[in-house]
Formats: sequence, C-alpha cells, structure tokens
Amino acid sequence: MRVGVIGVGNSLMADDGIGLLVLDRLKDRYGDRDDIEFIPLATGGMDLLHVLPDLDIAVIIDAGDFGGKPGDHQIFSPDEAVSIKPIRGYSLHELDIMKVLKLSEEMGEAPEKIYVMAIQPEKVCYNEQMTKVLLDNLDKYVVELEALIDGIS
Repeated sequence: MRVGVIGVGNSLMADDGIGLLVLDRLKDRYGDRDDIEFIPLATGGMDLLHVLPDLDIAVIIDAGDFGGKPGDHQIFSPDEAVSIKPIRGYSLHELDIMKVLKLSEEMGEAPEKIYVMAIQPEKVCYNEQMTKVLLDNLDKYVVELEALIDGIS
C-alpha cells in the first residue's frame, strides 16, 4: 500500500505555509518508512493532480478557510466537503484542492482513500511570518496526523 502525505502551501504567504511545516514534522517522524512518500507542493493547483495516481491513500495538509477560528482544524474526506472558492480563471495554480480532487476522481486516477486536514489560517499575505496561533497548535496537528497515519499504514 502506497501512502502519500502531501503538504500544500506557500511559506512566503504567512499561514498558507502551514501544510509544508506540518509535512516537515511528519517526515522527521516517518522519514525512514518506504511505504510513505512525503510530497511538498508549494505551487498547489494542478501539480496535485500529477501525484495522486501513484497513491493508494493520500493525506493532504493545507490551510483552508472553513469559517473556524484561526488555528482550528478539521480532517475530512473530499465527499464531506463542498468548495465555495471562487476561481477567477487567471492561472491553473489558483485551482483549489477540492476541485483538483474531483477532477482526479472523474479521470479514474484518485487514490482509494483521501484525507484532508484543513487548518484555519489567521493571516495569508506576502512576506509575513506564520502567526503565533498556528505555531502554538503545530504539535496538535502533527499528533492527530500521526494517529491517522498509524491507523491506515
């Protein structure tokens, strides 16, 4: 079974980089496992579509606005969520994860199971440091994902 842990985000955009930071922590814990692949996706968008076909299970970590308080997080399957992100059509990099996952499913290339951890950002803007509230919750995100990974692998 091939498990892919995918961190999505841009570390130059404050809290948007949380997926990459959590991915690094998980890689420190599981990096010696051959059955888990750690995939950083700093560009997001359609790049996600290209990594999914090789996986049996995908665990995706990203900042996501779901109306929670900054630092809140949720783990869900794509079937449990509906994207309301408006797409302006300027770039393929702006496609949101939920739309890419749907496209992967329509192409018959989606992994058997997909889990998404969305972390509510406080601030997403250029050249800013990640906010304290997300950094203070970093260990909580990692521990919850370790339990998920241990349960599926």
